[in-house]
Amino acid sequence: MKMYGIKAAIAAALGVCLIGGEMLHAQGKGKGKRDRDNRGRKTDNRGQKTGNQGRQVDNRGRGGIQIGRRYDRNQLRTNRSGYYRQRSQVLGSQLRIGIGGVRIGVGTTGGVRRIDNDWQRWNSDHYARHSWRRGSWQGAWYQSYDSRWRQSWRRYPVAVSLGATPWGFNRMGYWFGYNSYHNPYYSRPVVIGTTTIDYSQPLVAAPPEYEDDKTTLAEFDQAREAFKRRQYDRALAAVNLAIVKQPRDATLHEFRALVLFVMADYHEAAATLNPVLAVGPGWDWATLRGLYSSVAEYTKHLRALEGYVREHKERPFGHFLLGYHYLTAGHADSARTQLQRAVALAPKDEVAKNLLTMLDKDAKIPEPSIALPGQGSKVTSGELVGNWNAKRGNEDFGLKLEKDMSFEWVHREGKRSTKVTGTYAYEKGTLALEPQDGGVMLATVGLKGADRLQFRMVGADAKDSGLTFSR
Repeated sequence: MKMYGIKAAIAAALGVCLIGGEMLHAQGKGKGKRDRDNRGRKTDNRGQKTGNQGRQVDNRGRGGIQIGRRYDRNQLRTNRSGYYRQRSQVLGSQLRIGIGGVRIGVGTTGGVRRIDNDWQRWNSDHYARHSWRRGSWQGAWYQSYDSRWRQSWRRYPVAVSLGATPWGFNRMGYWFGYNSYHNPYYSRPVVIGTTTIDYSQPLVAAPPEYEDDKTTLAEFDQAREAFKRRQYDRALAAVNLAIVKQPRDATLHEFRALVLFVMADYHEAAATLNPVLAVGPGWDWATLRGLYSSVAEYTKHLRALEGYVREHKERPFGHFLLGYHYLTAGHADSARTQLQRAVALAPKDEVAKNLLTMLDKDAKIPEPSIALPGQGSKVTSGELVGNWNAKRGNEDFGLKLEKDMSFEWVHREGKRSTKVTGTYAYEKGTLALEPQDGGVMLATVGLKGADRLQFRMVGADAKDSGLTFSR
């Protein structure tokens, strides 16, 4: 593909991509903006600075406990019950702040508490070990951040007090089995040796465990080196081996989708991306650009996808994949157009719908149809202790709440089973479940008699009727 004209020459010099004669970039305009996020501010994926605002955050309680972060394994081994109670006290304190109406993490005036949000937690869980990675979709998503935050504050003050965002609602819902996920582009499982990767499910909803960093990262290094040398078959084989060892690492799956994209396997690329983007942001332009030997090479592959979409306008996966690449390259308007077409052709693509909603900062969120946190039946913390069970169709749910403020959640559907453990806190109709691996699940709860518990996740669809547990 020929790049010509003044804009093309400037694009090549600056390392950006052209779409429709316009430069695509997500990392700032002009010279000297390298290694920065879309607003030119340095980020720290440990949550000490936020990329969108450059403000300090602090959600540390006693003993430096950070809400929604992974638990200290040494504390779990040596002081399990005491550690649970300590975390529960910090969690409960933050719940009371939210219910009491204290503003969290918005504005610049005095008296505003800072707290990590789901973006920082996601970065820490999935990207901290990939030092080559530059950033994620901070531009497109943070453009609507303030608007989204305020709407979440109005609807779910407790959720905001704990740093929960729409992405976090999705991640917790899929991880706990509360939300149902549908991948409209899934066709078949991926078999790698004796391992089967099932992209019909959001594989990365639960954070990854890194017990063998060196070998996994070495294989991924080989995959990236092969990719840059244009040895795409080798790159795919190497990243597949890394995924077998770390199936919940979002970076590995997103890279796999990129390899499939350059190999023109657009259907499988979209099927790989959809469950990843269901629970977290994609890469930014600097990260994507760094994987290529040149911008021209990426542009060639992008033009091929654009040509495919023009010839196959009826195939939603092409529009979805193209929307992802436009968004990654910083062209929000073009991304919006492609995602709208994807949704029109695949109405069940909830990921594309969510991306569109987040791209449009003025989009209206439907009001919930049942009680918000802080409303509903009165329950005391002691009344919640016990073993609770619920059924929804062919799904079984178990919730064990202990006196030491620990919980165990089990979800079973067919042959699949998920168990989540951690700490809980309760305050005025709101139950917060904080898993050991990070994040916070929030629900409104109320007793119906002595042995029936109504449970509804905060952030659920307005039509969701919740779960009815019994003991």
